[in-house]
Amino acid sequence: MNHAELDISDVLDDLRPFINRIATIRNPMERPFSGCLRSSVVKTFEFLTLASTATGNQSYFLTPVLRSIAEDIIFLSFLSSCPEREDGIRSVMANAVYSKIQVQQEFFSAHRPFQPVLSLHKGDEDAPSVSFWRNNGWPKLSKGTPPAREVASRCDNRVLEVVYDYIFRITSTAAHFSPQNLLRVGWGETDKKITFNYRNLAPYFSSVNLIYGSFLFCMYFDLFRRFLRPRQAERNAVRELERRIHAVFRWPEAVTFEEMNVSVPKIPISHVVAYVLHNSAYRRDAKGEKVEKE
Repeated sequence: MNHAELDISDVLDDLRPFINRIATIRNPMERPFSGCLRSSVVKTFEFLTLASTATGNQSYFLTPVLRSIAEDIIFLSFLSSCPEREDGIRSVMANAVYSKIQVQQEFFSAHRPFQPVLSLHKGDEDAPSVSFWRNNGWPKLSKGTPPAREVASRCDNRVLEVVYDYIFRITSTAAHFSPQNLLRVGWGETDKKITFNYRNLAPYFSSVNLIYGSFLFCMYFDLFRRFLRPRQAERNAVRELERRIHAVFRWPEAVTFEEMNVSVPKIPISHVVAYVLHNSAYRRDAKGEKVEKE
């Protein structure tokens, strides 16, 4: 699968007016949930814009952002169903700042003690309140924020658990220590010489970014339509984006046949039929509206 198999540049152009419209908000701290949601959509759009033009080894270094996008969607989805969602956002912010100041203080004390940095002072050592999370499913939480995986499991849409698990795995090779990933960028004759070059897997990571970045971008319009209020033309553009990614027969796997030196199996006719039926949900009529399966 290579980069050229999925071209979404024209769809991104169609969506740019929507992005420009939601990118501006007044008094974001009065409505931090709306601000965070809009910022996250803008981030995902800008990620797709970069992913669609990435060359060489750039795709590999973009991939960890997918996990950040998935976590945005999970937390925002959970908070969207809470009447006190603004307090939830403030709780996450306060605990994040508190944690950063703590580790910042330790790092600079060890490596650059001469540099003044913002630090916790006496009386500020107590972690911010986690009452929001205690009242919304985590009664024993003592500090910080619940793990994203746990939040995903509490969302109304349980499919987010599966999405998080897969996005976590497929991005972990680029974000965490991964012997698998460190070695699979080496190409050559394994019994003689190989050369490490992150351009070797550019087509793979390009597909990861474009397919799963588009998949996650479309989720915003399923989960947050009442907040984003896209217009009909913008909804049509999102449907077109969905149609294009679902038209790609083989999505990039976390572990591929190729890297395991296994021949790609022949596709059974039953799978081809299932593929056609699956994509029929994304057919459009002349007006660009979804045509339901017969």
